[in-house]
Amino acid sequence: MLDTLAMAELLKGDYKKSFEKIDLYGSINNVNQDVYEDRILNLYDMFTEAQNEDKPVEKIIGKDIEAFCKEYFKVPEKNYTLVKVLGRIAYLSLIFFIVSIIELLWQIDEGKTLTEMKVDMVPFFVGAGIGLVLLVLCQFATKNMIFKNDKIKPTFYYVFVLIFIVVGVFVVNRAFDDYAVSLPLMPVLIVSGIYTLLYYGIRAIVRYKTTGRISKLSKEDKAERKEFDEEVAFRAGVKQSAEILAKRFETLKKKKAKKGMDYTYKDFTKVIVDEAKHSGITKFIIILICVACVAISTVKSFMSEGIMVAATLFGMLGIIQFLLARFVIKILDQAYRENLHVLKECEERGIDVIEYDKLLKEMDGENVEE
Repeated sequence: MLDTLAMAELLKGDYKKSFEKIDLYGSINNVNQDVYEDRILNLYDMFTEAQNEDKPVEKIIGKDIEAFCKEYFKVPEKNYTLVKVLGRIAYLSLIFFIVSIIELLWQIDEGKTLTEMKVDMVPFFVGAGIGLVLLVLCQFATKNMIFKNDKIKPTFYYVFVLIFIVVGVFVVNRAFDDYAVSLPLMPVLIVSGIYTLLYYGIRAIVRYKTTGRISKLSKEDKAERKEFDEEVAFRAGVKQSAEILAKRFETLKKKKAKKGMDYTYKDFTKVIVDEAKHSGITKFIIILICVACVAISTVKSFMSEGIMVAATLFGMLGIIQFLLARFVIKILDQAYRENLHVLKECEERGIDVIEYDKLLKEMDGENVEE
């Protein structure tokens, strides 16, 4: 996945605002993922080049940004609507298949026979309903609010969507907690499994015939994309780190001043460097917490629900906690790297982080308050 938020951070003024809105349109308006990524990468290149040449953004997108989005993300492929519908069914089918396997393992542990096994379809129907409502609301908000009002930031919009999902799922699940539509487990498992395999198998064959490879990108393209993503994330992260470090330095100076103590920039840099040096301890604590969460949950389940349920839970929680720990550690590593880069830049320029942050903002054309 492209880090479009980081890409937007590297653009200035109207270019940044326009990029955020166009990205928002492409991400929530049922645009094919391959088309969306190709269009966004191309748009970023166009905006960067035009920005360097000091051209107004209207020269590229015109005055009607919504009309530009509709034309820019238009998919000329034949039968695209049918493929899109089949793809959505495949996503839902994959969820059916995974949940059915989990239900199968749990009910085997309970000693049920294949004919006795059932699966409750209410959560699927409720989830599909919430997804449909969310889709309609997103499209309505995008068309009537985001493109019409510059005061509404796409970031706030994404936060609203996240809150809506969490609250919506909780409320609806409570409302339908006493309802159940049970179907035989095995037909659901077999049908969903066959459809999922057929869809993704046929898609892989079609892609291989048209591109000569099963994956979307070749090894060279993947390496180039990864290098691009890392460079964009780092450059955007340096800007954010400079701002965070500047605020942190100012806060620490004020706290020390209230106590009648002097706090120099040299003291501050020592703290940041020490944090990076001892990052291994922080990572170890994160891993330890994740392992403890899995162990505690699994032991409790093993004692109360049996080996099969405990093993399934262990596998699910283990994967989730592993991915979570990996994600957090990756963010920390990047933050330490960015912090050290900012300190190095400050040292080379003979300034502190507050002056460096102001310098970056002035280079981006932002108004810097003294």
